[in-house]
Amino acid sequence: MESTLMKRIWICSKFMVLALAAALSTGVSLPAAADDILPPAQAERPTILGLGVVYRDKTYKGYETSKEWSAFPLVVWENDRFFVRGTSAGWKAWSNETWSFDVLAEFVGEGYDSSDADILTGMDDADPTVQAGVALGWRSNGWGVRGVVAHDVANVNEGWEARAELSYTHVSDNRHWVITPMTALVYQSDDMVDYYYGVGASDAIPGVRPQYDADGEFTYRLQTVAAWNPGGSKWQLFLGGRVDVQGDEYDNSPLTSTDLFWMGFAGAGYRF
Repeated sequence: MESTLMKRIWICSKFMVLALAAALSTGVSLPAAADDILPPAQAERPTILGLGVVYRDKTYKGYETSKEWSAFPLVVWENDRFFVRGTSAGWKAWSNETWSFDVLAEFVGEGYDSSDADILTGMDDADPTVQAGVALGWRSNGWGVRGVVAHDVANVNEGWEARAELSYTHVSDNRHWVITPMTALVYQSDDMVDYYYGVGASDAIPGVRPQYDADGEFTYRLQTVAAWNPGGSKWQLFLGGRVDVQGDEYDNSPLTSTDLFWMGFAGAGYRF
């Protein structure tokens, strides 16, 4: 029984990673942590397809304004066993009325091109990646708690990430509005932080970009997401905002100028 379950988990994880990798190969620009930005499908589990625009102000010094905006396809779908929410896809391995355990894969939109800012000129690009892991969640009376542990399975940064999330979902009396504020504590391993914020000896420039080896570090996250469904309409509108307060290992990097990462999101989708 146990070996059968592990085999299913492995097959599902591999399938989701390949699916996300295929999507990334199209070159579509996607927001980081879109699984956080897009709320789960509601009780009737509609399929929602649409388009969104995201603003991301990364913490790299002199980050180019032209890089801050991007568009992406908006997808929300789920059934009894599987789900797709933006850049995250998963298998509902086990659940009851309050608890859930998912196996998931998610796109991580970290990284940069060397042309994104003057401070990065001459460095190798730091690529986004796909990570896979598990999520344990609890939900009752609008409150939700979720823990996620995921590892880089594309061997880009070879690191891992853990998140502890606390949220509250408010549904308006007419059920046209769903508003979900959330706070989270995010930990990224030393391999992950160093890949995106470290400076190797070959990339160091004395007095400008000194060598820097980063350790694992925490990020504190606050965000709010609102979904609006006009009465009787098949359209679903989304609006969200997020701020990350990054720890000292990010802030002390010679590549960064601030410890605040800002993100805004708006989109519209058609419900099938």
